[in-house]
Amino acid sequence: MGIKLNIQHSEFEEIENLNLHSPNQNIAIGDELQKASDIFISRYDTLINLKYLVDNGANHIIANSPSLKDEIKSVVDFINDERKNNLESRIAPKVQNKVIIESEDGFDKSLQHLLQDIDFDGYHESISSKLNLVTNEFYTNDIFHRTSTQKKGEIRVSQDDYKIIIHYKSYTKVKKSSIVSSLYRAAKEKKPRQEGRGAGLGLYFILQNCDRLQVVQNPESTDFYVYIEKNKRYKDISKRIPSINLYNLKE
Repeated sequence: MGIKLNIQHSEFEEIENLNLHSPNQNIAIGDELQKASDIFISRYDTLINLKYLVDNGANHIIANSPSLKDEIKSVVDFINDERKNNLESRIAPKVQNKVIIESEDGFDKSLQHLLQDIDFDGYHESISSKLNLVTNEFYTNDIFHRTSTQKKGEIRVSQDDYKIIIHYKSYTKVKKSSIVSSLYRAAKEKKPRQEGRGAGLGLYFILQNCDRLQVVQNPESTDFYVYIEKNKRYKDISKRIPSINLYNLKE
């Protein structure tokens, strides 16, 4: 069994030279909406990409990435059980800060610790506010949804020469359908939902302010990895079309 390549666009020719293989399943890589693929290399906007996740049951959208080969290889390696469930080990951190999520009024102090020694040079001018927004969403989400019997969530901010990764560990389990449907509803309606708990916009705000969002279901936790790359290809980082990777999420 191997990787089935279905790539017509010349921009993706470099992928054909990759030595990718999956002993466990046949993985399709495509860039055409009508041909369902578990790994979908997209040139479309975020709303269309989220609709594709909803309709086709795909797990991986790679969108307009500056590191296309690396993103695809990381997905295939993960599927092949290489370095499984340990995405944070894929960076060689210059900085790695961690906090346990306590009371809501402790966020300012936690943020100060998380961003200690982070080098903002080479990133977008608004990078500090983006990190503030993302960490605040994770922090308040944990407090809002955590039950009295669950462990307190954790946030880690890591940085290497090329990117910043925000890693949020939530000791809850989340269904895949709830993630993709919530993201799609928020992207389509762009307003708070009227039913259920919360506004249903937090994860969408996070997606808008990153280059890659990865969600991993582990035996005891759900882990969210938010990648912000060190580049200024877009004046406004929210204009970047982010990649989305969903690992091990079940109904």
